[in-house]
Amino acid sequence: MMNELDSITILQGESIYKAIEKITKNRKQFILVTNDSFKLLGIVTDGDIRRGVLKGVTLDECVEKIMNPDPFKAKVEDTKEKIFDNMKANSLHQCPVVDSKNKVIRVDYLENFNLKLNRDNWIVIMAGGLGKRLHPLTEDIPKPLVEVKGKPMLETIILELKKHGFRNIYLTVNHKFKMIEEYFGDGSQYGVNIKYVREKKRLGTAGSLSLLEELPKLPLIVMNCDLVTNINYSGLLNFHQSHNSVATMCVKEYDFEIPYGVAKIEHGLIVGLEEKPSHRCYINAGIYVLNPEIIKLVPKNKYYDMTQFFENIIMDNISPSAFPVLEEWIDVGSLKDWKQANFNNNKDN
Repeated sequence: MMNELDSITILQGESIYKAIEKITKNRKQFILVTNDSFKLLGIVTDGDIRRGVLKGVTLDECVEKIMNPDPFKAKVEDTKEKIFDNMKANSLHQCPVVDSKNKVIRVDYLENFNLKLNRDNWIVIMAGGLGKRLHPLTEDIPKPLVEVKGKPMLETIILELKKHGFRNIYLTVNHKFKMIEEYFGDGSQYGVNIKYVREKKRLGTAGSLSLLEELPKLPLIVMNCDLVTNINYSGLLNFHQSHNSVATMCVKEYDFEIPYGVAKIEHGLIVGLEEKPSHRCYINAGIYVLNPEIIKLVPKNKYYDMTQFFENIIMDNISPSAFPVLEEWIDVGSLKDWKQANFNNNKDN
Protein backbone atom coordinates (compact mmCIF):
# COMPACT_ATOMS: atom_id res chain seq x y z
CA MET A 1 0.00 0.00 0.00
CA MET A 2 2.85 2.40 0.82
CA ASN A 3 4.31 1.90 -2.66
CA GLU A 4 0.94 2.85 -4.14
CA LEU A 5 0.69 5.89 -1.86
CA ASP A 6 4.21 6.95 -2.86
CA SER A 7 3.04 7.37 -6.45
CA ILE A 8 0.08 9.60 -5.51
CA THR A 9 1.59 11.66 -2.68
CA ILE A 10 4.14 14.42 -2.45
CA LEU A 11 5.77 15.91 0.63
CA GLN A 12 4.97 19.44 1.72
CA GLY A 13 7.65 21.86 0.56
CA GLU A 14 8.28 20.02 -2.72
CA SER A 15 8.15 22.00 -5.96
CA ILE A 16 5.25 22.27 -8.39
CA TYR A 17 7.58 20.82 -11.02
CA LYS A 18 7.95 17.69 -8.86
CA ALA A 19 4.15 17.49 -8.62
CA ILE A 20 3.89 17.64 -12.43
CA GLU A 21 6.39 14.80 -12.73
CA LYS A 22 4.43 12.58 -10.34
CA ILE A 23 1.03 13.39 -11.88
CA THR A 24 2.38 12.68 -15.36
CA LYS A 25 3.76 9.35 -14.18
CA ASN A 26 0.78 8.17 -12.12
CA ARG A 27 -1.80 9.27 -14.75
CA LYS A 28 -4.32 10.01 -11.98
CA GLN A 29 -4.68 13.79 -12.62
CA PHE A 30 -3.93 14.62 -8.97
CA ILE A 31 -1.38 14.36 -6.19
CA LEU A 32 -1.97 14.38 -2.42
CA VAL A 33 0.20 16.67 -0.31
CA THR A 34 1.24 15.08 2.99
CA ASN A 35 3.85 15.30 5.71
CA ASP A 36 6.38 12.49 6.20
CA SER A 37 3.81 10.54 8.23
CA PHE A 38 1.27 10.59 5.37
CA LYS A 39 -0.98 13.06 7.17
CA LEU A 40 -3.17 14.68 4.52
CA LEU A 41 -2.49 18.41 4.10
CA GLY A 42 -4.22 19.02 0.78
CA ILE A 43 -4.60 18.01 -2.84
CA VAL A 44 -3.30 19.39 -6.13
CA THR A 45 -5.07 18.51 -9.36
CA ASP A 46 -3.92 18.75 -12.93
CA GLY A 47 -6.27 21.71 -13.36
CA ASP A 48 -4.89 23.46 -10.27
CA ILE A 49 -1.41 23.40 -11.78
CA ARG A 50 -2.49 24.77 -15.16
CA ARG A 51 -4.54 27.55 -13.57
CA GLY A 52 -1.55 28.44 -11.43
CA VAL A 53 0.73 28.63 -14.46
CA LEU A 54 -1.69 30.98 -16.22
CA LYS A 55 -1.63 33.21 -13.13
CA GLY A 56 2.16 33.42 -13.26
CA VAL A 57 3.09 30.86 -10.61
CA THR A 58 6.52 29.39 -11.38
CA LEU A 59 7.22 25.67 -11.34
CA ASP A 60 9.99 25.97 -8.76
CA GLU A 61 7.58 27.34 -6.13
CA CYS A 62 6.28 25.10 -3.34
CA VAL A 63 3.32 22.90 -4.15
CA GLU A 64 1.38 24.49 -1.26
CA LYS A 65 1.12 27.63 -3.43
CA ILE A 66 -1.60 25.98 -5.55
CA MET A 67 -2.84 23.32 -3.10
CA ASN A 68 -6.45 22.91 -2.07
CA PRO A 69 -6.04 22.64 1.73
CA ASP A 70 -9.56 21.34 2.32
CA PRO A 71 -10.23 18.55 -0.20
CA PHE A 72 -13.19 16.20 -0.07
CA LYS A 73 -12.23 13.06 1.85
CA ALA A 74 -13.81 9.99 3.41
CA LYS A 75 -13.31 8.28 6.74
CA VAL A 76 -11.85 4.82 6.86
CA GLU A 77 -14.98 3.55 8.63
CA ASP A 78 -17.29 4.79 5.84
CA THR A 79 -18.94 2.09 3.75
CA LYS A 80 -18.04 1.69 0.09
CA GLU A 81 -21.62 2.61 -0.80
CA LYS A 82 -21.42 5.89 1.13
CA ILE A 83 -18.08 6.79 -0.44
CA PHE A 84 -19.37 5.99 -3.93
CA ASP A 85 -22.56 8.03 -3.45
CA ASN A 86 -20.59 11.03 -2.16
CA MET A 87 -18.15 10.84 -5.06
CA LYS A 88 -20.97 10.76 -7.60
CA ALA A 89 -22.78 13.61 -5.87
CA ASN A 90 -19.62 15.76 -5.93
CA SER A 91 -18.47 14.69 -9.43
CA LEU A 92 -15.21 13.27 -8.07
CA HIS A 93 -13.03 10.70 -9.78
CA GLN A 94 -10.95 10.01 -6.69
CA CYS A 95 -11.36 10.28 -2.93
CA PRO A 96 -8.66 10.06 -0.24
CA VAL A 97 -9.65 7.87 2.71
CA VAL A 98 -8.16 8.88 6.06
CA ASP A 99 -8.14 7.63 9.65
CA SER A 100 -9.04 9.57 12.81
CA LYS A 101 -5.63 11.32 12.72
CA ASN A 102 -6.10 12.40 9.09
CA LYS A 103 -3.49 9.91 7.89
CA VAL A 104 -4.04 8.70 4.32
CA ILE A 105 -4.95 5.02 4.34
CA ARG A 106 -5.89 4.63 0.69
CA VAL A 107 -7.49 6.41 -2.26
CA ASP A 108 -10.72 5.16 -3.81
CA TYR A 109 -11.42 5.69 -7.52
CA LEU A 110 -14.61 5.42 -9.51
CA GLU A 111 -13.11 2.48 -11.37
CA ASN A 112 -12.87 0.70 -8.00
CA PHE A 113 -16.64 0.46 -8.22
CA ASN A 114 -16.52 -1.50 -11.49
CA LEU A 115 -17.32 1.56 -13.59
CA LYS A 116 -15.84 1.28 -17.05
CA LEU A 117 -13.82 4.26 -18.22
CA ASN A 118 -15.55 5.17 -21.44
CA ARG A 119 -16.04 8.72 -22.69
CA ASP A 120 -18.72 9.30 -25.30
CA ASN A 121 -17.16 12.55 -26.57
CA TRP A 122 -16.13 12.50 -30.21
CA ILE A 123 -12.58 13.34 -31.30
CA VAL A 124 -11.92 14.96 -34.68
CA ILE A 125 -8.37 14.54 -35.98
CA MET A 126 -7.40 16.64 -38.99
CA ALA A 127 -5.52 14.21 -41.22
CA GLY A 128 -5.86 15.70 -44.71
CA GLY A 129 -2.73 17.82 -45.02
CA LEU A 130 -0.19 17.52 -47.84
CA GLY A 131 2.89 17.42 -45.61
CA LYS A 132 5.05 19.22 -48.17
CA ARG A 133 7.59 20.36 -45.58
CA LEU A 134 8.17 16.73 -44.60
CA HIS A 135 9.46 15.71 -48.03
CA PRO A 136 10.95 13.25 -48.86
CA LEU A 137 9.17 11.36 -46.03
CA THR A 138 5.77 12.17 -47.58
CA GLU A 139 6.60 11.41 -51.22
CA ASP A 140 4.88 8.01 -51.05
CA ILE A 141 2.76 8.18 -47.90
CA PRO A 142 0.47 10.81 -46.34
CA LYS A 143 1.71 12.83 -43.35
CA PRO A 144 -0.38 10.96 -40.73
CA LEU A 145 1.47 7.72 -41.59
CA VAL A 146 4.95 9.20 -41.12
CA GLU A 147 6.56 7.22 -38.32
CA VAL A 148 7.93 8.63 -35.10
CA LYS A 149 9.76 6.13 -32.90
CA GLY A 150 8.67 3.25 -35.13
CA LYS A 151 4.95 4.02 -35.28
CA PRO A 152 2.77 6.33 -37.45
CA MET A 153 2.05 9.59 -35.66
CA LEU A 154 -1.70 9.18 -36.07
CA GLU A 155 -1.64 5.65 -34.63
CA THR A 156 0.18 6.90 -31.53
CA ILE A 157 -2.45 9.62 -31.05
CA ILE A 158 -5.31 7.12 -31.36
CA LEU A 159 -3.75 4.73 -28.84
CA GLU A 160 -3.15 7.57 -26.38
CA LEU A 161 -6.77 8.74 -26.71
CA LYS A 162 -7.96 5.20 -26.03
CA LYS A 163 -5.98 5.13 -22.75
CA HIS A 164 -8.11 8.06 -21.59
CA GLY A 165 -11.38 6.34 -22.47
CA PHE A 166 -12.08 8.02 -25.82
CA ARG A 167 -13.45 5.56 -28.36
CA ASN A 168 -15.25 7.65 -31.01
CA ILE A 169 -12.98 9.22 -33.60
CA TYR A 170 -13.53 11.14 -36.82
CA LEU A 171 -10.60 11.38 -39.24
CA THR A 172 -10.89 14.21 -41.76
CA VAL A 173 -8.98 13.06 -44.84
CA ASN A 174 -8.07 14.37 -48.27
CA HIS A 175 -4.53 13.78 -49.59
CA LYS A 176 -3.89 10.03 -50.18
CA PHE A 177 -6.99 9.30 -48.10
CA LYS A 178 -7.24 5.68 -49.31
CA MET A 179 -3.93 4.80 -47.66
CA ILE A 180 -5.15 6.22 -44.35
CA GLU A 181 -8.52 4.45 -44.55
CA GLU A 182 -6.89 1.14 -45.49
CA TYR A 183 -4.42 1.41 -42.61
CA PHE A 184 -6.90 2.27 -39.84
CA GLY A 185 -10.12 0.77 -41.18
CA ASP A 186 -13.07 1.11 -38.84
CA GLY A 187 -10.76 1.23 -35.82
CA SER A 188 -11.83 -2.15 -34.43
CA GLN A 189 -8.24 -3.39 -34.37
CA TYR A 190 -7.50 -0.62 -31.86
CA GLY A 191 -10.73 -1.03 -29.89
CA VAL A 192 -12.12 2.30 -31.14
CA ASN A 193 -14.79 3.44 -33.58
CA ILE A 194 -13.39 5.41 -36.54
CA LYS A 195 -15.47 7.34 -39.07
CA TYR A 196 -14.13 9.36 -42.01
CA VAL A 197 -14.94 12.81 -43.33
CA ARG A 198 -13.64 13.14 -46.90
CA GLU A 199 -12.74 16.64 -48.00
CA LYS A 200 -13.25 17.21 -51.73
CA LYS A 201 -11.17 20.37 -51.44
CA ARG A 202 -8.85 21.85 -48.83
CA LEU A 203 -10.89 23.19 -45.93
CA GLY A 204 -8.22 24.35 -43.48
CA THR A 205 -7.98 23.30 -39.86
CA ALA A 206 -11.64 23.96 -38.99
CA GLY A 207 -13.67 23.90 -42.22
CA SER A 208 -14.23 20.14 -42.23
CA LEU A 209 -16.19 20.43 -38.97
CA SER A 210 -19.07 21.65 -41.15
CA LEU A 211 -19.12 18.24 -42.87
CA LEU A 212 -19.78 16.15 -39.75
CA GLU A 213 -22.79 13.92 -40.34
CA GLU A 214 -24.44 15.31 -37.21
CA LEU A 215 -23.66 17.75 -34.42
CA PRO A 216 -22.27 16.03 -31.35
CA LYS A 217 -24.22 16.14 -28.10
CA LEU A 218 -21.09 16.48 -25.96
CA PRO A 219 -17.97 18.70 -26.15
CA LEU A 220 -15.76 17.76 -29.08
CA ILE A 221 -11.96 17.54 -29.04
CA VAL A 222 -10.39 18.70 -32.31
CA MET A 223 -6.69 18.27 -33.01
CA ASN A 224 -4.00 18.13 -35.67
CA CYS A 225 -2.57 14.76 -36.70
CA ASP A 226 1.10 15.78 -36.65
CA LEU A 227 1.53 16.25 -32.91
CA VAL A 228 3.84 14.22 -30.71
CA THR A 229 2.57 14.73 -27.19
CA ASN A 230 1.59 12.91 -24.02
CA ILE A 231 -0.96 15.58 -23.10
CA ASN A 232 -3.55 14.56 -20.53
CA TYR A 233 -6.69 14.43 -22.70
CA SER A 234 -8.90 13.57 -19.73
CA GLY A 235 -7.51 16.54 -17.83
CA LEU A 236 -8.13 18.76 -20.85
CA LEU A 237 -11.80 17.79 -21.07
CA ASN A 238 -12.27 18.13 -17.32
CA PHE A 239 -10.60 21.57 -17.43
CA HIS A 240 -12.94 22.70 -20.22
CA GLN A 241 -16.04 21.52 -18.38
CA SER A 242 -15.00 22.84 -14.96
CA HIS A 243 -14.54 26.32 -16.49
CA ASN A 244 -17.95 26.18 -18.20
CA SER A 245 -16.18 27.05 -21.44
CA VAL A 246 -17.72 26.94 -24.88
CA ALA A 247 -14.26 26.77 -26.50
CA THR A 248 -10.82 25.91 -25.14
CA MET A 249 -7.47 26.18 -26.92
CA CYS A 250 -4.39 24.29 -25.77
CA VAL A 251 -1.39 26.61 -25.58
CA LYS A 252 2.31 25.92 -25.12
CA GLU A 253 4.75 28.28 -23.49
CA TYR A 254 7.42 29.38 -25.96
CA ASP A 255 10.67 31.18 -25.15
CA PHE A 256 12.84 32.87 -27.74
CA GLU A 257 15.97 35.01 -27.50
CA ILE A 258 16.74 38.01 -29.70
CA PRO A 259 20.38 37.38 -30.71
CA TYR A 260 21.30 41.07 -30.60
CA GLY A 261 21.52 43.90 -28.17
CA VAL A 262 18.19 45.73 -28.17
CA ALA A 263 18.02 49.51 -27.88
CA LYS A 264 15.08 51.16 -26.16
CA ILE A 265 14.35 54.43 -27.92
CA GLU A 266 12.16 57.31 -26.80
CA HIS A 267 11.75 60.54 -28.79
CA GLY A 268 14.72 59.64 -30.97
CA LEU A 269 17.07 59.09 -28.03
CA ILE A 270 18.48 55.81 -26.68
CA VAL A 271 17.34 55.49 -23.08
CA GLY A 272 18.48 51.95 -22.42
CA LEU A 273 20.15 48.85 -23.82
CA GLU A 274 19.37 45.19 -23.19
CA GLU A 275 21.74 42.48 -24.38
CA LYS A 276 20.07 39.50 -26.10
CA PRO A 277 16.73 39.73 -24.25
CA SER A 278 14.55 36.66 -23.88
CA HIS A 279 10.82 36.79 -24.50
CA ARG A 280 8.11 34.40 -23.40
CA CYS A 281 4.69 33.86 -24.96
CA TYR A 282 2.03 31.21 -25.47
CA ILE A 283 1.57 29.57 -28.87
CA ASN A 284 -1.37 27.65 -30.29
CA ALA A 285 -0.74 23.93 -29.63
CA GLY A 286 -3.22 22.64 -32.23
CA ILE A 287 -5.63 20.94 -29.81
CA TYR A 288 -9.08 22.34 -28.98
CA VAL A 289 -12.31 21.54 -27.14
CA LEU A 290 -15.54 22.92 -28.63
CA ASN A 291 -19.09 22.77 -27.37
CA PRO A 292 -21.67 21.51 -29.89
CA GLU A 293 -23.54 24.81 -30.19
CA ILE A 294 -20.45 26.74 -31.26
CA ILE A 295 -19.63 24.38 -34.13
CA LYS A 296 -22.63 25.83 -35.95
CA LEU A 297 -20.55 28.98 -36.49
CA VAL A 298 -18.18 27.17 -38.88
CA PRO A 299 -19.12 28.11 -42.48
CA LYS A 300 -20.36 25.24 -44.61
CA ASN A 301 -17.78 23.57 -46.87
CA LYS A 302 -15.45 26.60 -47.00
CA TYR A 303 -11.76 26.99 -46.25
CA TYR A 304 -11.62 28.03 -42.62
CA ASP A 305 -8.75 27.84 -40.15
CA MET A 306 -9.08 27.36 -36.42
CA THR A 307 -7.28 30.66 -35.80
CA GLN A 308 -10.01 32.44 -37.81
CA PHE A 309 -12.63 30.60 -35.79
CA PHE A 310 -11.19 31.72 -32.44
CA GLU A 311 -10.67 35.28 -33.67
CA ASN A 312 -14.30 35.44 -34.79
CA ILE A 313 -15.79 34.13 -31.57
CA ILE A 314 -13.63 36.57 -29.58
CA MET A 315 -15.04 39.39 -31.74
CA ASP A 316 -18.50 38.05 -30.86
CA ASN A 317 -17.64 38.53 -27.16
CA ILE A 318 -17.19 34.81 -26.52
CA SER A 319 -14.15 34.28 -24.31
CA PRO A 320 -12.38 30.97 -24.97
CA SER A 321 -10.31 29.33 -22.25
CA ALA A 322 -6.57 28.59 -22.45
CA PHE A 323 -5.28 25.18 -21.37
CA PRO A 324 -1.50 25.33 -20.85
CA VAL A 325 0.29 22.21 -22.10
CA LEU A 326 2.94 21.25 -19.56
CA GLU A 327 3.69 17.86 -21.08
CA GLU A 328 5.98 16.97 -23.98
CA TRP A 329 4.71 18.59 -27.18
CA ILE A 330 6.23 18.73 -30.65
CA ASP A 331 4.50 19.94 -33.81
CA VAL A 332 6.03 17.73 -36.50
CA GLY A 333 5.72 20.19 -39.37
CA SER A 334 9.21 19.92 -40.85
CA LEU A 335 12.12 17.51 -41.16
CA LYS A 336 13.86 19.32 -38.31
CA ASP A 337 10.82 18.78 -36.08
CA TRP A 338 10.59 15.13 -37.16
CA LYS A 339 14.21 14.52 -36.21
CA GLN A 340 13.65 16.16 -32.84
CA ALA A 341 10.57 14.00 -32.18
CA ASN A 342 12.11 10.80 -33.46
CA PHE A 343 15.45 11.01 -31.75
CA ASN A 344 14.88 12.95 -28.53
CA ASN A 345 15.63 11.31 -25.23
CA ASN A 346 12.14 11.66 -23.76
CA LYS A 347 10.42 8.39 -23.11
CA ASP A 348 6.71 7.85 -23.37
CA ASN A 349 4.97 7.61 -20.03
